[in-house]
Amino acid sequence: MIIFNNMAEKEPTIEYEPQPEKDKETPESKSPEKESRPDSEYRQKKKDSDKKKEKEIEEKKTAYKEEINQLVDLAKQEGFSEAYKKAKKMSKEKDDSIIIDLFHDRLSQENLDD
Repeated sequence: MIIFNNMAEKEPTIEYEPQPEKDKETPESKSPEKESRPDSEYRQKKKDSDKKKEKEIEEKKTAYKEEINQLVDLAKQEGFSEAYKKAKKMSKEKDDSIIIDLFHDRLSQENLDD
């Protein structure tokens, strides 16, 4: 003979004990030491990298100045599409996509100045 107990079983409850160590954490334990953390080293490396990239861009602007001027003149004489094709070709030849960006930026300045 089988007897079933109709009493519903209660779900087990989990009680958490407070962690007094967390409450004792003070602001003074957070601030001075964290300045020398790897975060600040990463930020400094990022800044240095950004400065290096900016310097490279400036050097490329001066190196490609003559080519960009020719492209802008071509765009004024024969239209943007012809100049863009030539800029794309130059970009592939020199393996440097910044030529197209510099051409576009310069052409935008020229159109605004006219």
